[in-house]
Amino acid sequence: MHVLVIYTYFSIAHSIIHLFQMVRNYIRKTSRASYGSTALSSALKALENGQPLKATARQYGIPAKTLRRHRDDKVKQPGVSVLGRHKCVFPPEYEDMLVRHILAMENAFYGLTTMDIRRLAFDLAERMNLHHPFSKNLKLAGSEWLRSFLKRHPQLSLRAPQATSISRIVGFNKPKVDRFFSLYGDELSKCQFQAKDIWNMDESGITNVHTPAKVVASKGRRQISKVTSGEKGRTVTVVCCMSAGGSFIPPMMIFPRKRMLDLLLKGSPPGTIGAASPNGWTDNTLFIQWLRHFMQHTKCSKEEPCILIMDGHQSHKSLEAIELAREHGVIMVTLPPHCTHRMQPLDRTFFKSLKMNYNAACDDWMRCHPGRRISFFEMAELFHRAYAKSATHEKAVHGFECTGLWPYNSQLFSAEDFEAAEVTNEDNPASHVAAESGDSVTEPQLDQPSDDVAEDADAEPTTAADCQEETINNDQSVEVAELNSSDRDAAAHPSHPGLAEALEILQSLSPRPKILKPRTRKRKMESAAVITSSPYKQALQEKQQMGSKPKDVVLDSKKSKTKTKKSSNKTKDKKKFPTSTLSTDKTPCLYCEEPYCNSEEGFVQCSSCSLWAHYSCAGYDPRVGGSFVCELCQ
Repeated sequence: MHVLVIYTYFSIAHSIIHLFQMVRNYIRKTSRASYGSTALSSALKALENGQPLKATARQYGIPAKTLRRHRDDKVKQPGVSVLGRHKCVFPPEYEDMLVRHILAMENAFYGLTTMDIRRLAFDLAERMNLHHPFSKNLKLAGSEWLRSFLKRHPQLSLRAPQATSISRIVGFNKPKVDRFFSLYGDELSKCQFQAKDIWNMDESGITNVHTPAKVVASKGRRQISKVTSGEKGRTVTVVCCMSAGGSFIPPMMIFPRKRMLDLLLKGSPPGTIGAASPNGWTDNTLFIQWLRHFMQHTKCSKEEPCILIMDGHQSHKSLEAIELAREHGVIMVTLPPHCTHRMQPLDRTFFKSLKMNYNAACDDWMRCHPGRRISFFEMAELFHRAYAKSATHEKAVHGFECTGLWPYNSQLFSAEDFEAAEVTNEDNPASHVAAESGDSVTEPQLDQPSDDVAEDADAEPTTAADCQEETINNDQSVEVAELNSSDRDAAAHPSHPGLAEALEILQSLSPRPKILKPRTRKRKMESAAVITSSPYKQALQEKQQMGSKPKDVVLDSKKSKTKTKKSSNKTKDKKKFPTSTLSTDKTPCLYCEEPYCNSEEGFVQCSSCSLWAHYSCAGYDPRVGGSFVCELCQ
């Protein structure tokens, strides 16, 4: 008897557990209503056209009794196939509208979290007076509703977003991209270039303190550790170059040292050249050294020129480098600023694989050499292991294809790719240049230093629609963005009562941010350019001549008129020099390498390494003050 009672309780508990499991993973046992609502609606239209009931039932596979009940309006929703007493909170039209809004916010780089969607669903149901089981105390839709919503719309999934600076978001806009493809297309049309003649060059960094890969460990443990060489490593710059034909130039490694030793390149990829710089970064001299290395392997000349695509870093734009490239038939084209994450082949297909393989090689080395640390003398060999796996023909070819550089495809990026840039509606840079020069050939912009190294967040919006404003961070105003095309069509021809009203409510509850208040720009807007062209070379020569003249300096600080209080850790926001030496001060910006004497913007000093940087490059606001620590020291 006792055993029977225990078995009975066990059966009841098992049934309850099975009941809850059925809610999520129910498998249909019958084929009832498998014909669907579409077939049912078509059958009802056939009956209206005079087709016999039984013939229609046989044609669409619907029971005649069911078809008769729908025809005679003896069901709550004629023409809709419904099973069970449970139904969705929102009609299908509302859910489709919500899905479009989620995707639109994703394209604008303001994606909604699960809590945002749950809160938005509750507010929408309340504003539309829909019956719902949501919690009115928490004012959130339930987690089960969210799970079912994602299951009904498989095009949605929970993803971890990649942090993207506002400079990249704003910089990747249609005017700048169209300008680049126009310049690049003109150069392609001047000569019969082949895939082997189109090259892309970029720098990246590897460190002796790698990022460990994921490991299999005990479940539930809060912290899992793996050995590395130290807390904070030193960065070695690697300069890589690949062609649209799938070939690679032997890389260049730049070590943060005073002197270069041949032993540092032990085990490096064949043909690798090495160099040293105080901070391990490239500069004008090192780029010229790499450019000679590039010419030695490509054998390019004025009779057989090649195109070298790269970012707009200041070290790439020296007059000596331009003259050297012109003498050997190298056409250097710079990408638009803050666009390399979408338009540079090396960033799209090569560097991520290189970093992953390098970290894996470091993991293997640390496992085989317990108790030892990775130094500069082992990094070349570890880099060789990663480079041999990543430098493949397929990655090089695909990198140029997915950026539209080869085969040439100026229409690769659609309007959806530029939706994020509509947050500011930045002006067309080509229009300003054309207005100043009075010619279709754009004048090079030489006052802005770096491309992606200097993440300039001073985006300058210029246009905005008149609409309802709300206050967000940085004292910026936002407006409710215009409805996209599909939402406008749904509002004009609503297929469900109240859909147009629901669209308005949704836009008011979750507006797409758009900056209305313009922000002042301290430096000229940079754009893509053919830096080996004669107009660019002439403009660079004129700038150097003007830079050699003494300047009238009024302030005794880095051109900053704002006085800030010194912080407790004595962080400087000005570099004090005698007035007579300001015009000849060649202290470079640690991000863009532009000398201070050529800059019209203030500098700020890192409180850790004592290096200097532009306010905009460092993201420093002198009006706020406080300490500044560069990325190298963080």
